[in-house]
Amino acid sequence: MPQTWDAESAGLEFDAARALFDWLGAPPDLAYLDSLRKRATQAYQHGLTPRELQVLRQIAASKTNKAIATELFVSERLIDT
Repeated sequence: MPQTWDAESAGLEFDAARALFDWLGAPPDLAYLDSLRKRATQAYQHGLTPRELQVLRQIAASKTNKAIATELFVSERLIDT
């Protein structure tokens, strides 16, 4: 069964982690957490992962599946799917 992204639960977990990092006085961890939240939010808006967007951009540039697979270091079969 594929794992789904539950925005409400994820938001609660991010908030809890952020509160803990703030309490610990860990600015690098706060910055990293904020970047993760931004990426998660962006992925959720259009339903694609950053890697899927990367593949989609290559397809839009009229590259072949073989060329995309070679450039991204993945199998051609993965690009086919």
